[in-house]
Amino acid sequence: MAKMKKFSVLDFSSNEFNGKLPAEMGKLPLIVLNILRNEFSGQILTEIRNIRCVKNLDLSVNNFSGIFLVELGYGCGMVLGVAILYFIFRKGEPHWFATVVDGIHEWRAKRLLKRKLGGKS
Repeated sequence: MAKMKKFSVLDFSSNEFNGKLPAEMGKLPLIVLNILRNEFSGQILTEIRNIRCVKNLDLSVNNFSGIFLVELGYGCGMVLGVAILYFIFRKGEPHWFATVVDGIHEWRAKRLLKRKLGGKS
């Protein structure tokens, strides 16, 4: 893997690879890294965590452990939170956002009520 310096896409999905990720993988200039549905285990390597140019990263359906997985979840939530905050400040008032959220809650309540009464959603 150390000789693969020009690879930008690695798709090793659904291959039943196991063990730890090779450290060399983090040194590649990857844009896409897909190792979905394998049996990789252990901590996510620091090298993988520091890849900066990855646009598509799929590590799911493996046996990884560690705090990196939690960081990914917080990262997604933070991006959504910052985007919402940006739109609120850009618009100048959060009234429109509250209206949207209230509409979603009202729709879900009506849907739940229909299901309880035997109607279709």
